[in-house]
Amino acid sequence: MQMRNILFTSVLLALVIIVRGQEFSNPDLQSLLDTERAFSKMSKEESTRAAFLANVTDKSIGFAAGEIKSEKANWENTSAGNEWLHWAPVFIDVSASGDFGYTTGPWNYRADKQSVKADGFGQYVTIWEKQPDGLWKILLDVGVNHGESEVGGKRVKTSAIKPGVEKSKRNALKEMLQAEEKLIACLKDKGIQAYEPWLSKETKFFREGSLPLTRIPEEDLSGLSIAIVGCATAASGDMGYTYGTITAPSQPGVQPRKQNFVRIWKKENGKAWKVVVDLVS
Repeated sequence: MQMRNILFTSVLLALVIIVRGQEFSNPDLQSLLDTERAFSKMSKEESTRAAFLANVTDKSIGFAAGEIKSEKANWENTSAGNEWLHWAPVFIDVSASGDFGYTTGPWNYRADKQSVKADGFGQYVTIWEKQPDGLWKILLDVGVNHGESEVGGKRVKTSAIKPGVEKSKRNALKEMLQAEEKLIACLKDKGIQAYEPWLSKETKFFREGSLPLTRIPEEDLSGLSIAIVGCATAASGDMGYTYGTITAPSQPGVQPRKQNFVRIWKKENGKAWKVVVDLVS
């Protein structure tokens, strides 16, 4: 009888482990989540440099001081040290075609991996693309800084909104780009209130110095020059992203301040394109 109880307990424990390991029934969601976690684990167990080089391609980009940089070249030119960039996803979503997705969550940084206290904190947004071999690789990786916050311990969530699939990827890209151009034009005329028609119930704003915002941030957009540099959509045409530069107006004796933006768009419920992530860094 005692042996039977031990065996029964062992089976239950095994089932619990399996359930915890499989968080999403959608295999594309689950595979992206597994990739993200393995990526973060490698950063701790090996090095941040090794982790990024294992997950980027020649197409991967990031932002630095208003410039758009190759993530692969950046990490190839960075020496592996004893620092540790630690992060954990709290939100994940993938396209209907399963070839495009993104993750967001908190990060912290330690100049010395053995240090108990982190030296920096923030939030990240990573856009991923599935390769022909089925592996996920980074398309764009960017983050913002803010005050002290915890990493880990939160359940990973995904979108509750049904996507709208577009049969033609070319049409989808054209529609999304038109939406981006209209938004930029409205921002110049109406300021932050221009966001209203483009907001999703799941929109999050990422700004320097702040935790993710679910409301429109209070900011002065007057005089800013916003330029689109690149964009792409999933094969299913229901999700995509745009990115570019934001330049402040020049002043006598002052170098114009340059920033970058990235917006992730989602075609919701088979209807309009909506902004689900809006980040400026």
